Amino acid sequence: QANIRFMTAMEQRRPYVVVKAALTLDGRIARADGSSKWITGDLAREEAHRLRAEMGVVVVGRKTVEMDNPELTARIPGVTHQPLKVILDPHASLSGNEKVFTGEGLVWRMVAPGNEGASGAFACAVDANGNLDIRSLLEILRVRGATGVLVEGGGETIRRFLEAKVVNRIELFMAPKLFGEGQLWVGADHSLSLTDLKLEISQVRALGPDLQVSVDVS
Repeated sequence: QANIRFMTAMEQRRPYVVVKAALTLDGRIARADGSSKWITGDLAREEAHRLRAEMGVVVVGRKTVEMDNPELTARIPGVTHQPLKVILDPHASLSGNEKVFTGEGLVWRMVAPGNEGASGAFACAVDANGNLDIRSLLEILRVRGATGVLVEGGGETIRRFLEAKVVNRIELFMAPKLFGEGQLWVGADHSLSLTDLKLEISQVRALGPDLQVSVDVS
């Protein structure tokens, strides 16, 4: 377990991938209007920051940057090197003035070929639907030395990683709340099925009023 990221990178030729989501009991990561701060409490958010530092790379989609304007840094004591922040922005739609670009730490903006002129942009292959190809993205990160990747959202980005069958673990931080409607943590695109994924709950622990549910994926 201590070497799981390195072993996965060597054996599977890609980084070890963890999906993280903070959600309500009905599986929502945001309300219908997109607001999401804060679903979970202090202890759960602290653990999420620890995951960022541990994995070394944090991935989010363009919509998450637009809706939440996150910093994506690990704001806990003892962190000397901030994680690499990877933003999936195929059409280079973001302005570059968002907090993720102006705050502490290195940022890579992953774009479709032809959009490399954007600040901090790296070209990545796209799939048949025009989305960035997840396995190509992981190969780019692996070649540049990444052994761990934390996927933080949003729901559509999480779903594409799951559909690509590259996720090793899921960390769900569940709050005792109900939104009734809003954005699901696995997105709303049901064109492909997730039912063939083999999931096993490996740990459940309380973090103040919230629960952290750790799930192994195979």
